[in-house]
Formats: sequence, C-alpha cells, structure tokens
Amino acid sequence: MFSLPIQLLWGPPFYMILSSLALNQFKLFYSLLARLLTIKSNNPIWSAFEPALRHQQTFFHSIFGDPATFTPTVTHVLLVSLMLVLIVNLGGLRR
Repeated sequence: MFSLPIQLLWGPPFYMILSSLALNQFKLFYSLLARLLTIKSNNPIWSAFEPALRHQQTFFHSIFGDPATFTPTVTHVLLVSLMLVLIVNLGGLRR
C-alpha cells in the first residue's frame, strides 16, 4: 500500500495518536460505567445485567483506581500502540 520509508516515518506517530484516542474513549467508558452503577433502576433488563457490570467495574477499579482520577500515562499510550501494531500486522499475516 505505502512504501516502507513512509510507513517508518508516519507509522509510530499515527499509532500513538490512535492509542491516545482509544485510551480517552476507555476513560469515558470507565467513568460512564461507574456513574451508571450508582443509579438505581427498577428496569428488569438492567437488573439482569447489573451484577455482571458491577463485577466488571470492581475489576477495573482494582486495576486503574478511581475513575475520576484515572489519567492515561505515556506508558499506557506506548503499550496500547504496541498492541495496535501487533493486531494490524498479525491480522495481515492471517490472510
């Protein structure tokens, strides 16, 4: 698709920008999940999913801490960038 020098020049910044956007989306999802679990609802569908979501929120809280204070660091960005590179490149090898 693109030549190798262009990929080497623009690839790493592209993946870092993409990973920082993904981490910000995760932060929004994490804070939304914590906020939704504080609201009481009598909806039977919500009652069915609430225990699983509460367990997920507890798991996230044990790893990342409080959702209000979670801020992605450079280490997070680099690790997500590495995961994106592996997913993209290994996806191309599967075909």
